[in-house]
Amino acid sequence: VLNSAKCIIKSNIRQGDFLTQLTNSNTSIIFSEWKSLKSITKKTKDIIISRKEYKLQDIYKNNSNQSINVQLSLFADSDEQPDINSTKYNYINVKIVDVYKEELEVYE
Repeated sequence: VLNSAKCIIKSNIRQGDFLTQLTNSNTSIIFSEWKSLKSITKKTKDIIISRKEYKLQDIYKNNSNQSINVQLSLFADSDEQPDINSTKYNYINVKIVDVYKEELEVYE
């Protein structure tokens, strides 16, 4: 559970320039959207989470249907930039305790 909490917090803290919509390393600012796939009650045992990523520029343009799904690493060098034209990925829906695994599947 602790690893999943760390993963969610790290992926939601972003630094950059809103005007240029870039990070300090000149990469697009990307935010994660997290959703529970079921209603959560006191009796809910397995919370299944869906994760989708969006570029700040798409959010700013109110174009939220334009999600970007490329493989990103929280621990990659800050100079690395994902190739948007390369293979595309979706995060697999997982139990909240498994979010930290950041499991991906390829889609076309």
